[in-house]
Amino acid sequence: MASDYRLIGLESIALGPAMVATAGMPTAGQLTSIANIVPDSCSLIIEQPGKTELMVEDSEYADIVTYQPAAKYIEFATRDMDNQVMVLALGGTSTATLWRAPRTGTVTSEKSVRAISKAYGGQKFRFDIVRAAVRGNADLKFTKTESGMVGFTCDILRPIQGATDYPITRARISG
Repeated sequence: MASDYRLIGLESIALGPAMVATAGMPTAGQLTSIANIVPDSCSLIIEQPGKTELMVEDSEYADIVTYQPAAKYIEFATRDMDNQVMVLALGGTSTATLWRAPRTGTVTSEKSVRAISKAYGGQKFRFDIVRAAVRGNADLKFTKTESGMVGFTCDILRPIQGATDYPITRARISG
């Protein structure tokens, strides 16, 4: 069973409000697109579950195996230094020309995430994450050979509307 569907490249990524009162993703108008993505910086990681093997004497085989949930997150970076990007990633406040860092040491916010791949063979993939904890970082270089980057790591959380929403959905769409 083989297919010609491939996931390659990133066309767009956007953040929006985490949907807590209603089910589903926010509307397109509620999503904030993030431009100038660093090439090859976007990855959706679904780690292998951990396990604990409980042994008994005189056996090379586990008597009981218990499994632990694994990390699931999407990460990417942008070269865009817009104040809105800084607030999305790092928190704080901004005006048209000024960004102020938050006074708290740890900043996370809950957002929804939509990532759309580039087309391959006339097909794209759209990944929707209804609820994620966004953690940001910045590597703000003052060099002539590299630009500054703002990074995002979005830890995928259980949806509030668990009866109708899924943590991650992937749809194949026409390209």
